[in-house]
Amino acid sequence: LIDCMEGDTICEEIPYGLGCALEAFKEYDEITGLIKQLKNDNLDEAILEDSLDRFVFIIDMYQEQPQLLDKYLPDFFRSLLDIGINDDIAETNRFQAFRYMSYFTKTRGYKNVLKLFPHEVSDLPLALDLLSKQDPKSTKNWETTYSLFIWLSVIVLIPFEMSRFDGSSKQPISERLINIGLRYLSTPGKTQDAAAYFLSQMALRPDIVNTKLSFLLNTFIDELEQECVKPGLSNWAIIGILTCFSLIFKHGKRSELFDNALRLHPRIKDLGLEKSKNSLYRKLVCKLLQRVSLVLLKNRVASWRYKKGARSLVVNLNAKVTGDDNTQTVSESGKNDDHDGQDDDFEIPEVVELVLDDLLNIFLKDSETIVRWSAAKGLGRITSRLPLILANEIIDTLLDNFSPLEAEYTWHGSCLALAELARRGLFLPFRLPDILPVLSKSFQYDQQRGLSNVGANVRDAACYLSWSLPRTFHKDIISQYIAEIACNLILVMLFDREVNCRRAASAAFQENAGRHGKLPHGIEILTMCDYLSVGNIKLCYTKYAPAIAEFVEYRKSIIDHLLNLRVTHWDRNIRELASDSLSKMLHLSLDYFKTAVIPACVNLLQSSIVNYRHGGILSTSNLVTELNLKH
Repeated sequence: LIDCMEGDTICEEIPYGLGCALEAFKEYDEITGLIKQLKNDNLDEAILEDSLDRFVFIIDMYQEQPQLLDKYLPDFFRSLLDIGINDDIAETNRFQAFRYMSYFTKTRGYKNVLKLFPHEVSDLPLALDLLSKQDPKSTKNWETTYSLFIWLSVIVLIPFEMSRFDGSSKQPISERLINIGLRYLSTPGKTQDAAAYFLSQMALRPDIVNTKLSFLLNTFIDELEQECVKPGLSNWAIIGILTCFSLIFKHGKRSELFDNALRLHPRIKDLGLEKSKNSLYRKLVCKLLQRVSLVLLKNRVASWRYKKGARSLVVNLNAKVTGDDNTQTVSESGKNDDHDGQDDDFEIPEVVELVLDDLLNIFLKDSETIVRWSAAKGLGRITSRLPLILANEIIDTLLDNFSPLEAEYTWHGSCLALAELARRGLFLPFRLPDILPVLSKSFQYDQQRGLSNVGANVRDAACYLSWSLPRTFHKDIISQYIAEIACNLILVMLFDREVNCRRAASAAFQENAGRHGKLPHGIEILTMCDYLSVGNIKLCYTKYAPAIAEFVEYRKSIIDHLLNLRVTHWDRNIRELASDSLSKMLHLSLDYFKTAVIPACVNLLQSSIVNYRHGGILSTSNLVTELNLKH
């Protein structure tokens, strides 16, 4: 679809855009029939496979609009669970019921389906017995194990002590639950994620946290330390332990984890997993360290942050009715009028400073995107609890990373971090003049590495940063920078080689145009080349660029960009498109082309660099041909 040209039959037959949006869940009766079918014990394996394929096909259509399922999910889960726990139904059918539940969970997310599971006291031994019968080494029916762990994660939140359910068993039920969770913590796949979440909920129970939490955390760290001395654990076991660690520090209370955080941080650092070759290790260690820092800092939102408006809809509406637009509390100088200095009256633990140093100097510069993205989000969360002076130091460090000597990973991580800080209102208006120059450089970042170029991820992150700015700052503050941002976005939207960058720029331009109605010809440009239209690079160069160049506000920037960066581009296809695009703009500014553009193209003919000379030949020939034909 992306490569289709106008007039092609396929483009007319395939619906896209709003035409693909679903209005309601119309397959309710069919899904209900597939579920009721499981009560029939005479189903053979072929029928079950066909039913599963049909079920998956229907549910996958709602991956982008899962909220349409919400109205029906309680009935579906109730029916599926009744089948799954009924011993009178064939085992294959019960496995199929849990398989259906896992696909619902995949589509809607486990956080949304948790509340759909029953959580009565009587459900605890039932779910535990069912889970005990599963084989950890078998991957055939992993959906059953996964769904049971999700169910148990809700049941263990019941407000009664676990000792009440011990009964005649020699082993306390709390130990049985923890042991079965540990058993699946080293298994690969989704069952490991569910087991880690279950263990985190179990370890944070009021009757468990004071007796077994420290023991459980020390057991985890002992196993990791032993692995460093004498490797024996599987990769999946280490990933499971780190995942469970992170979830415990995510969901636990500060009062319960504070002492453990201080004690465990140096032991975690001594493991040296942040230097591991396994990117999942590095990501999970990054996540764990930032959550340890958040435990050590009080749960507060910095009063110095930039506030565009009130969080209350009533307050915002009343402000519009009364004409009071003074909802922002940050002055033009960047000082917060409501900030009384109370946020500066606390000491930052040394552990937090060490974690910040790791985030800025190790994880934000990691070679893997998942690690850099996790570090950027963690940096934003931690900064929101720090004094203003430390936040400014973090921003200064990030700005220093935009150096030609730094790798593209550093540029990308720093762009993501700045976007996260902007999205949370953690850099103030007086820092915008420092941010805009590095943003402009990031839009044009394209470095040659051997036979290929790198920098698409940097340009994509720059679009994210430009998307976050209008969402954060009041239009009166951002208005003096909006023209520069819009011009850069248009250049990426039209001329970037990568389709994801063009679409990211289109989305960011739409955000800017929608929130600030001061963009010159913003609506016309969006109507002309929207998110889907920019997928076709040939149309971007030959149709949309000349049309947008009709607007005098963008004309010179577009022509100069093509001349200086695209005509000499390393990709031959881009050079050909750029020269063609230039020739279509000749009539818009004939004098400028005669005095500046054509002489510059002629000078390229003398270059010793093949790309430059080839681009000069193409551009000169196209421009001269166009000049002779029409002028």
